[in-house]
Amino acid sequence: MVAVTRLWHVNVEEDEDSDEPQDDVQNLNNQEAVDADEEPIEWNKIVTTSMAKLSTNQVLHFPNALSRGVLSQATFLDLISEDIDFHYRCPIHTSERSQNMGAIEKFIGDGWYAYMLNQRPRPGDTLIFQLFPDTFELFVTLQRRN
Repeated sequence: MVAVTRLWHVNVEEDEDSDEPQDDVQNLNNQEAVDADEEPIEWNKIVTTSMAKLSTNQVLHFPNALSRGVLSQATFLDLISEDIDFHYRCPIHTSERSQNMGAIEKFIGDGWYAYMLNQRPRPGDTLIFQLFPDTFELFVTLQRRN
């Protein structure tokens, strides 16, 4: 039996005053299922002032659609950036406040903070993500704002 998921494009916008991303999930295939082995799940995130502040540890919160679906039973993923030859195996954490509600808030910590320290993104830069559900590889690329 082949695992089937939907190809999602996720737009994530963050409120400057909030550490919680606001998710806007759109199904690009008009609700047609796509084999998870074929296509990555992609989303972008604009770097905010609070994200660029590296004096405090940073975590990467996943969009709720991913936390409820593809990542619901996942315990780790490989964070990869080919731009800087970066590879880090990251445990996936579930926020304590959501564990009683079905474990929908998931995030990574140490590996994400190491990536952010290495790249030093600035507000307005764009982070481009591609998650391969069959291998739990998360590719990230930093696109600098001009």
